[in-house]
Amino acid sequence: MRIHLPLLIACTALTLPACNTDHGVDGHEHGDGETGHSHSAPHAHAGGMLVELGDHFLQMEVVPDLETGELRLFFWDGHAENPVRLTQASLQLALTVSGVTAELALSAQASTLTGETVGDSAEFRGKHAGLRGATEFHAVVHQLDALGASFESVPFDYSKGDN
Repeated sequence: MRIHLPLLIACTALTLPACNTDHGVDGHEHGDGETGHSHSAPHAHAGGMLVELGDHFLQMEVVPDLETGELRLFFWDGHAENPVRLTQASLQLALTVSGVTAELALSAQASTLTGETVGDSAEFRGKHAGLRGATEFHAVVHQLDALGASFESVPFDYSKGDN
């Protein structure tokens, strides 16, 4: 029985889920080559785009509504599977649309469904008229704190249809 127990433990450990295969549409996908690795944005159906912070440390999902001018940011774990709540009540970013740069504040969103509150939220929203009708924009989040780490000057470029 002693020989079988270590063998059983080793076989079990080898069959546990790991990030080493293509998980298809509902999971994340791996790029070509051994180092390529990408994840699907949870709000991809609404134009969501992921921005990786750190090496699989945190994902920031950018979800603009280019009809209303609303911009939402969601924060996820490194594999974009579980929400990560930030303690900040708001995020500030520099938004550049058609060569014009403006400051935009995004407020933390409370949710009775998830129990999130302002200062304990994974979702931030703001609105800017310049986003209405835009097809692309550039932004830089000035500063955010998540999971004990601080990120400054986080840039991203959004282009409708590239996500």
